[in-house]
Amino acid sequence: IVREADKAKQQNRLMLCKATQQTLKNSMALLGIELPERM
Repeated sequence: IVREADKAKQQNRLMLCKATQQTLKNSMALLGIELPERM
């Protein structure tokens, strides 16, 4: 992602990663599972 030459693609992929992160965080919270800060 970081080495992507097309800035629009880079931003879109970063936004997708952040959305995935938030979805996983919310899903695990609903299930009562704590996530580590970093993996």
